[in-house]
Amino acid sequence: MIDICMYGCRSCNFACAYCMGPEKTKSEKFILDEKNLYNSIVEYKKVRKSEGFAIWGGEPLLHFSELQETVRFLRSNFCNEKIMISTNGFLLQKSEIRDYICKQQLKLQLSVDGIAQDIRSDFNPMKNEKVSEFLALLAKRNLLTINCVMHNKNCSIMQNINYFTNWMKKYKCLDSSLNVRFTPFNESALTPDFNFSGESLKCFLHEFELLYIRSLLGNKNDIISKHFSKYPLKVVKKSNFERIDWVDLNQCSRFFSGKTKISKHIDTKGNFISCNLIDSSISPRGKTNIIIPEYCNNCEFKSMRGCMPCPNSDFAEKCEWKKAWMMFQERMLLLQKYIKRIEK
Repeated sequence: MIDICMYGCRSCNFACAYCMGPEKTKSEKFILDEKNLYNSIVEYKKVRKSEGFAIWGGEPLLHFSELQETVRFLRSNFCNEKIMISTNGFLLQKSEIRDYICKQQLKLQLSVDGIAQDIRSDFNPMKNEKVSEFLALLAKRNLLTINCVMHNKNCSIMQNINYFTNWMKKYKCLDSSLNVRFTPFNESALTPDFNFSGESLKCFLHEFELLYIRSLLGNKNDIISKHFSKYPLKVVKKSNFERIDWVDLNQCSRFFSGKTKISKHIDTKGNFISCNLIDSSISPRGKTNIIIPEYCNNCEFKSMRGCMPCPNSDFAEKCEWKKAWMMFQERMLLLQKYIKRIEK
């Protein structure tokens, strides 16, 4: 998907303590330059295959009229492409917004942190009856995914699986294709209170490893395989063990460092940007490209792709999470080889 970032719409109605967005205020006027945006999208598509668009803010639903303009532009110029919105779900309480999403057949990526949602906000979309009924409807139409951020204060995969499974049972969408993604919080010096460490790190990696193995061995009708397996099966890969310069980490780092002039992130002014959390009026918070920390020097995973943070993050003050994450992936790649050998 191409990320479309609404220029000037960085404000959000939540104040998540671990958010990597550079600021919460709306400091610029919304701009939609249709000609430039169209040309930038076409330019990117000539270089990289991409289907669909993801719209980002801030909180996109907080900027509803701007969101409608952006969707209108995308529908008019790329009518066969799917559109997804990333949202915290608070404004789904408004019937006008729910009706619009249904009419436009927009897909939602709902950010909700399961058993630790109260750390993010007093509002929980999964405990609101009207919002939950709407989310269940979207799930049954294959128009909903959930992103649950895992961190030092939300480390149990299994407790969260039970939480989301019970919600699906209550709202009768266990038979849907709803995908719940447990995203581990990227270690960073910018947010030390949420970095995995000690017992929380052990808990998360143990349970994520169990989830990965169950996903690898499960059948399509199993609850784990059906609703929770896509992300773990996606993140374990050989390419994470390639030794690279940071600038070659991904499209974001190549653009951020000036190695390329195009990016999958484009704001509504039509400018290519390095991250879906910003627009072209500001830069990412992180300083990743300055120097690799000294603690990397004696590590067997030094300069490997899987250890590198993105431009909006940064290396942590100490290495704990990344090394444990790489060791987990080593074990799982060996397990993959073993299973393939048995199958032969």
